[in-house]
Amino acid sequence: MAKITQPAEDDYLPISLEIRPWLKAAYAPDTIFSLPDNGFAMAQSVYWLDVTCTVGDEVLFYTRNLVHTSGEMLTTHAEAFFAGEWPGWGLGDMYPDSSLALTRKTYEQSVWYELELNLNVSRVFGALGDGWRVLFKLDDLDVNQVRAFLHELEQDFAAARSGHAPDPSAVPDGYGTLPFARRINARAYDVISAEYGAGLFDDEIYLNAFEDWVAHLPPGGHVLDVGCGHGAPVVATLLERGFQVTGIDVSDGMLARARTAYPAATFRNGLPTEVTEQETYDGICSFFSLLHTDPIELRVALLRLQRALKPGGHLLIGSLLSNVNARQGPLYRFKGQWVWGCEFSADELEAALTAQDHFTIVQRTEDVQVWRPANGEPVEETEPAPSELPVPEGVLSLPPLPPAFSNKSPTQWFTILAQRPKRKRE
Repeated sequence: MAKITQPAEDDYLPISLEIRPWLKAAYAPDTIFSLPDNGFAMAQSVYWLDVTCTVGDEVLFYTRNLVHTSGEMLTTHAEAFFAGEWPGWGLGDMYPDSSLALTRKTYEQSVWYELELNLNVSRVFGALGDGWRVLFKLDDLDVNQVRAFLHELEQDFAAARSGHAPDPSAVPDGYGTLPFARRINARAYDVISAEYGAGLFDDEIYLNAFEDWVAHLPPGGHVLDVGCGHGAPVVATLLERGFQVTGIDVSDGMLARARTAYPAATFRNGLPTEVTEQETYDGICSFFSLLHTDPIELRVALLRLQRALKPGGHLLIGSLLSNVNARQGPLYRFKGQWVWGCEFSADELEAALTAQDHFTIVQRTEDVQVWRPANGEPVEETEPAPSELPVPEGVLSLPPLPPAFSNKSPTQWFTILAQRPKRKRE
């Protein structure tokens, strides 16, 4: 985490910015990444980061954003900048248009530096255009502060380029969950709770993975269903087989249905990032709920779930990647409602699970094919023309969809069974 502080003067408190790059938007080469404003970028050049602004020792502002940067080392031209050969230095001057800039200032014999962090929240949070921004400025920074800050930032981006996210255990409690995302997802699932189906086990890939997971559980064990929804079919099946069941979900509407249908289970409102139990559960399962995390929340969630499992306990994840050639996020429509989240490939989820040796992979299954309707009706193979796309008010036209968004692109359905390592004496 790169941190820089504008020093306190007289009765004023110090102001700090902490910037933590996490990961690329996707790792597969040539993957297209789209944001809610209909713009596109190459995912391998777009990085997730979180930002914390602190006044004194109290957090004023915390958010997530994305920035574009190449593989070039951040400090390549730093010495020329510090020597005054370059008046400024920065990154992120391309879509999605968030940026970080440093400026060298002089007056007589004095030299100091200014930092400006310009976050384009329009791109990430679904506003049209690029005029909705959050701007942070720090002044009166000395050269040693700036050097240390750039060094830390360079190390963090280098780790992100190579696929190594920060250790989620370094994220303070309360910062794994983005409050905006929690509220918008809760609202969406409250609306759709009455019509939400229970056909998960109609897909053999998920049913078979569930049975394999259950086979690893002790009789009558305590299990956690993450994103339990209304409880069918997972909670229902676990109760029938004699397990102690706890379910968590962010939607009170879903939980109301679950409590009515399955009074023998325990339910509470919560997210995987908010799980606080230690070594409590013999098994944990999550079907599709991790689709409502971003890459930062995902890693914090997996750490929380690992801690909640007993040593040797098993975690089952069932998920999908709707288009192996493209990603969208973090705001998108699901059943007519806006939701927050990102899709991950099986490889990316496996990498997140095995990072810092939190889990070992027991089994992985996947099915990759071009999606077809269940009734067998053919899918039209033509790509929509730009004129067929919805055009927001005030916009003359939208760019054509890249080939990666063709409905010829396959979907990946997958499951991963992972185990928390046993204690050495076991």
